[in-house]
Amino acid sequence: MIEISLLAWLPTFALLVLASMTGTKISNLMPWSARAREAGVPFGFGLALAPFLTGVLAVSALALLPAASHSAHLIYIFSILFLLATPIPLKNWKMCRPQTSGGMQRERWALLFALLCITWLISLLYDTLFMPLTQNDALEYMTVGRNLFESRTIASYPALDSVTSISGFYGPWTHPPLYVSMIYLFNCIQGHADFPGAARVIAPWFLVTSFVLVIYLGRIRNRTTGYLSGLLFLSPPLLFLGAGSALIDSLPVAGVTLLLATLVHLNTAGFSYGFWNGLPLGFGLWSHSQAILFIPLWIGTQFLLRTKTLSEQIRTISAAVATAVFIAGWPYFRNYLIFGSPISDNPEVFALPKLNWPEYFEVARGYASIANKIQYGFFKGWFMIEAYSIIFWLMSIAMIFTIIRFVRYMRSSRSRFIDIMKAAPANALGFYIVFIVIYFAGVAASIALGVDLMIRNERYMLVLLPPACLLTSYWMNHVSELSPLWKGRGKWISLAMIFFAAVNLYQLKAVGGYKS
Repeated sequence: MIEISLLAWLPTFALLVLASMTGTKISNLMPWSARAREAGVPFGFGLALAPFLTGVLAVSALALLPAASHSAHLIYIFSILFLLATPIPLKNWKMCRPQTSGGMQRERWALLFALLCITWLISLLYDTLFMPLTQNDALEYMTVGRNLFESRTIASYPALDSVTSISGFYGPWTHPPLYVSMIYLFNCIQGHADFPGAARVIAPWFLVTSFVLVIYLGRIRNRTTGYLSGLLFLSPPLLFLGAGSALIDSLPVAGVTLLLATLVHLNTAGFSYGFWNGLPLGFGLWSHSQAILFIPLWIGTQFLLRTKTLSEQIRTISAAVATAVFIAGWPYFRNYLIFGSPISDNPEVFALPKLNWPEYFEVARGYASIANKIQYGFFKGWFMIEAYSIIFWLMSIAMIFTIIRFVRYMRSSRSRFIDIMKAAPANALGFYIVFIVIYFAGVAASIALGVDLMIRNERYMLVLLPPACLLTSYWMNHVSELSPLWKGRGKWISLAMIFFAAVNLYQLKAVGGYKS
């Protein structure tokens, strides 16, 4: 159980509020489309941006004020957030009510969805506040956060000198220091690093704000799609486990959600479009070394569906990459100076030939043969139901039927398929499909080249959940509007929501059984 005084919780909540105000203020300045503003996407984007802003400020405090006192770092971070957050201009915060779909009264939808969200949040908070940390990665993150608490400088990350730290931990990571710096910040707020306390809220903070943004992105279609998007986003057990266990998974998921919002719903082009996309791209690069994949994912998707001329493509890509490098290039350049590579998952101990670590990973993680690599690597989302639920099965159905719709429209209108995909920004389907296809093309290429970095960990594929959930919810809502089998779908979706609420209540009971 987390034992934190009320005096420590008050500044923690103040930090969350100030960061959220700052994020929404920045988001309000961005050139969102009219549909996005009507659906409330700028507000959701600002909430999801808030933890990234906090993390970058924590890193800057450790880098710019090395060895300063904990109080000085707190004053630095809170002062900047306070200056950026106030005052918030409210004149542009006019949100029209998004289009509603039939079948169920709005109040009934809201009540059922609130029931689901409350039970899910209770489960998440109970897991976060009362369950001890047992995951190896989470314990290592907390240990490095304690090292930073002792040294008060970013120079002690990564943990390469086991002699100078009390823990004696050695961790030659190439992950950007955002997460461990946030752990340091929350340790400063609670006044000690004796045990993981307030820092346990970091991963749930990223997850909850991503969940809110996914709902708003779905609401661009209509209210029903927003509810379905959120419902699907809550269902994968692996994402819930990672947030409650203080793992880092929710950070890259939040980065992808931010990137999808700007990729699809900005009302600008050329240099401006690239600059504003570089903002979430840069913050996403701070989340995890895996986030380096966001750059080719974004470039490939916007190259196919967004820009028209080569010169515009060059301007857009140059502006986005330059902005992202300005925001997040430093940790990767620092990794190159220390390790000789911007990212790496092969520390010196893994390079010892007698230990044969590559073979150990292949056997231990189930991808020793080509067949295993295809099943575990490429199709793990479909075979690991216990981790991803049935999201990837539903996504596959949604993708197949959506592409069939595009092909039929192409034949009837005598248009090119790529032009049909480019016309999809109104409902975002083309972007979600291309984003997912490019990711799996990368997985297939890595398997063919014998590189296992993209398939070594099942948690890496969680970054596909935002586009998969949004694509699936759009398709489900479309089917419900057209198919006579879905008449009266309101009562069926009501039963589905009640079922998910019951599952979450059972999950709360099961988690309580493991309370230490």
